[in-house]
Amino acid sequence: MASLSHQNLRKNELADILYSVLEWIKNNRQTFYSIVGIVAGIMLFTAFVLTQYYSVRMRVSDKLSIAQALIYHNQVDQGLALLNEVINQYPNSPAASMARLTKAEYLISQRKYRDAKDMIAYVIGNGKPASVVPLAYAYMGNVQEDMQDYRGAIATYNEFLTKYPEHFLLPKILESLGRVYELSGANEQAKTIYQRLSTEYKGARWEQYALERLFFLNNPKLKKSN
Repeated sequence: MASLSHQNLRKNELADILYSVLEWIKNNRQTFYSIVGIVAGIMLFTAFVLTQYYSVRMRVSDKLSIAQALIYHNQVDQGLALLNEVINQYPNSPAASMARLTKAEYLISQRKYRDAKDMIAYVIGNGKPASVVPLAYAYMGNVQEDMQDYRGAIATYNEFLTKYPEHFLLPKILESLGRVYELSGANEQAKTIYQRLSTEYKGARWEQYALERLFFLNNPKLKKSN
């Protein structure tokens, strides 16, 4: 009974509130209609802004896709022009970061490592979008390797490990870090990385690669695998 009385009380409270609201509307119709008009205007404006926002995003996404296709089919000038257009029109946007990485990838293929490095550094410094920054770190490490800046690559890969310990690129970064340690002559550090790789990724290709490198590092008289 106590529970039933409580429910009835709640119903009565809600009825009283609803009655009060209706009475207020009845006595203040002009004010009520003004509020409704303002709210409706805000909703329409918000809908318009969101529609424009997603429309712009779609157009930018299309430009990126077209630019990548043009570069892939050796229409490089047109592709780079589209990438530059996205970068210049939306300099701090996620789309601009993707455009910079796409351009950096092309520059790497042309061995223009310093220009590519500048592009990638901007993305890392900008930090947008968060989902793209880990990829930028991977690109940066690769460029530093190509420039034979092994100390810089080691620092970049280790920073990735600190910031993104559960990222899907982690095994690739560990593989790269082990390789750079080897190239720089830091074989003990390389062994540590390969041991981790073989332990954490059993059954995957990463384990096979790591065990192979450990074999040659532990048998220095044998010719290293290419």
